Amino acid sequence: MGETVTLRAALRFRCLAGRCWSCCTGWSIELDGPEAARVDALLSGAGASYGPWREPVGAAADDRWRMRLDENGQCPFLGADRLCVLHARWGEEVLPHGCREYPRRPRRARGGTEIAPRLSCPEMARLCLVDPDGASVVREVDPGSADDLTFAEWLRDAGLALLAPERGVPLQRRLLQLVSLGEEATRDDRPAHLDGILRELLRGRGPWVAPDPPGHAAGAAALPLVWRVAVTGFEVAAPELRTLLERSLAAFGASIAADGRLAADATTVWRAWSRWRALCAAEPALRAWDDRVFSRDALQLWLGATDRIANRTPAAHVADLLVRVAVHRFLAAGHPRLAAARNGGPPRREDLDAAAVDTVQAWVRSMESHRRFDERLAAALEAERWDAPERAGAIARF
Repeated sequence: MGETVTLRAALRFRCLAGRCWSCCTGWSIELDGPEAARVDALLSGAGASYGPWREPVGAAADDRWRMRLDENGQCPFLGADRLCVLHARWGEEVLPHGCREYPRRPRRARGGTEIAPRLSCPEMARLCLVDPDGASVVREVDPGSADDLTFAEWLRDAGLALLAPERGVPLQRRLLQLVSLGEEATRDDRPAHLDGILRELLRGRGPWVAPDPPGHAAGAAALPLVWRVAVTGFEVAAPELRTLLERSLAAFGASIAADGRLAADATTVWRAWSRWRALCAAEPALRAWDDRVFSRDALQLWLGATDRIANRTPAAHVADLLVRVAVHRFLAAGHPRLAAARNGGPPRREDLDAAAVDTVQAWVRSMESHRRFDERLAAALEAERWDAPERAGAIARF
């Protein structure tokens, strides 16, 4: 029998309910026909009227619906106490599956079930990124699944093993090892070959791991890609994320021009970013924070992307992860709460953690509902061959 694979944060999560501002505002939850009919029946039986609370998605024959948000962009069933009227009156079982599952993304496969945390939720982001063991991988027996894994599930588990912080290997080295695994899996996906490669990488051996270059010069090649991805996020983002993006970019001497292009001198931005990376390397608290938080970020991104492996090469899958982590790192470093640390002041743990959670949650929340962002990121990675080992290595060293 197989396993259920998740991160501890997904098991530990408890909704903040009325103390939270996030998931019932700005998102329109989709429902299937039976779910919509069930809610209609409950409302009718109770004599409750919420007006035209749903609207069709696609053709009427598809019997797909979504919540119709009110004039404030809120779910029609969000009460004045910021609690769900449906949940309070009839219980969790009447909620659409999107509401019941959030902020988790369950995915059923041959080898079991994986449950990825969704960091668009502020509390889930906090648990996953800064709670002591929130990003620990948890495996439980899943009696309804098979022993053998699909290739996507094998690659998922191999990546989780390489990225595990408890290995005691710096994050940059773990990311480079993942690049090596992606390259080998793209070239030769025979199980016996890949099992041997993985064992060697976990032991820290093998010719596939390139040595770190002096300084951070090798990462400079990735700067245009990180910029472009950040600007793509800016173009599809909600207003609150645009403010965050502008502040983060300004910290490194960049801004967004009226035409949507990045207005900056590459040398100036790279120098500012290199100073920050040097501070992270020299200051133990910064170094520990950067490695800890973005190790966890990489783990949750990797776990949540298994369903995309089938549509691209393993090397491209790795490159996608690398650039997302790089963008999160870049934007978090420019957060206003890190202004003192960027200037060489003593970093405060609460400021470091708040900057990471605020940035990653805001970015993920805006990108989660924009397929255009994923499509443009995939096109950029493919067109410029960022899946090539030397180019992917530049992103890992960014």
